[in-house]
Amino acid sequence: IALESRGDDLLFFSKLEENIKLSIDAMNYGKEKIKERVSRGALPFLSLEVDDENYYCVDCGYGRIGFIGLFEATKIHTNKDLYQEKEALTFSKKIIEKSLEFLKDYPKIKITEISSEDPSRRLFIADGIRYGFRTIEERIGKKISKYSLNTILPYDISIPLNRRIEIEGMFHKKMLGGHCLNIPLIEPIPPKDVFYRYIKEIICNNKVAAFTFSFDFTYCRKCGILMHGRHERCDYCGRALTVLEYYSKNLNTYVASNEKRNVKGYLL
Repeated sequence: IALESRGDDLLFFSKLEENIKLSIDAMNYGKEKIKERVSRGALPFLSLEVDDENYYCVDCGYGRIGFIGLFEATKIHTNKDLYQEKEALTFSKKIIEKSLEFLKDYPKIKITEISSEDPSRRLFIADGIRYGFRTIEERIGKKISKYSLNTILPYDISIPLNRRIEIEGMFHKKMLGGHCLNIPLIEPIPPKDVFYRYIKEIICNNKVAAFTFSFDFTYCRKCGILMHGRHERCDYCGRALTVLEYYSKNLNTYVASNEKRNVKGYLL
């Protein structure tokens, strides 16, 4: 949307409304297809009756519309970083506020910033083919391989943790379909009392609605050792990349990830 609108606010929000309506149509189409299959008995689990009521009521289901690349869209449209410039932060919040406005007649459809699926690279490649990869990277100001996902601020940005929490919290209040701040840590691992104080501070100050801490891990298949951080060689047997597996947290689940990462971790 940002690439297509070329800095025109009216065009940007017109395209945003168009895409949200398309998402609503897609969800309604899916709902009708589920109803059709339930009526034919093609989905026996959803057709169950419990205490003389349908186990699953299709019309009571909620829908979610997710955002990918909010940071990049803001940068492309305003030519400013949302964590550095008030104008950019205001624009990014306006994107969410306008989206909620477009959804005011659909109370069961919520906005989310998180997804267990990862379409960020697929969408980046699609844009790259259409607009040019170099054009996108020049507009963003850095080389990327995919758009930001499950976060407002990409994790390769060097920014004080309190500022990251502050910005993420601004959006958590609006994204009622799902949100979670991941706080990547670096060694040494803080003692329990430090964790407790920091968690208490975040909760008592009501800064973010949901958050988690994480370490990246390296696993050596040869000697069965798990190491904190990303290592090019096993600390124990000395073997290199061919026997190493890397694990990173995606939401609240650790998944294998051999993709090169430039995460700026925090020391509590």
